[in-house]
Amino acid sequence: MPTVYFIRHGSTEANQKGLTRSWGSFGLDGAGILAAKNIGKMLAGKDISKIHSSDLRRARETANYISAGTGAKLEAHPELRTWNLGRLSGKKVGSVLPQLNFHSAKPHVPTPEGESFKQFFDRSSGKLKSIIGGLKENEAVAIVGHGRHMNGLDGLMKAVRGEKVDLSKIPVTGGPGPGSVVKLTFGKAGVKRETLLGGDKTGGAAS
Repeated sequence: MPTVYFIRHGSTEANQKGLTRSWGSFGLDGAGILAAKNIGKMLAGKDISKIHSSDLRRARETANYISAGTGAKLEAHPELRTWNLGRLSGKKVGSVLPQLNFHSAKPHVPTPEGESFKQFFDRSSGKLKSIIGGLKENEAVAIVGHGRHMNGLDGLMKAVRGEKVDLSKIPVTGGPGPGSVVKLTFGKAGVKRETLLGGDKTGGAAS
């Protein structure tokens, strides 16, 4: 059965400061580097055929450490970027949480100078469907994404299978922290989900 190891990038200084990251160019901090190296060690020997990653800096850096640990080649995709929050980017999460909740509850409404949650979800689920749909029977890949993906992972997998998803039910906060790893095993009965690492719970809201 095909297997996907879905990984939230390691922590950044912006995570620790409680800022929304969005499409900002934030690199990993010391804890994020250590987490990424440890994930690489954990996945070594899992026969990872390829690492797919968001092309944002924090995700690519995480993927590079995992590539070094597993020997798998890396391919970065702009479609796997997190939600573009526009003018809400780089702000204290608490100060913009009401706006984030509004745009999450109304997923067709774009953020100021950004994109709607539906736009983010559709491009992410489309790329994931392409990646997962192309896997061979016993192939395993790693995918490095963002907190928004982790929070909406069950919904994204439904979309990959062609099922209807209520986007307004996907939470803005909570979920696995930076450096978290979820194993997804695909079979005839559906998708089996197993959390391997819960990540850094001090890493702030998903973005």
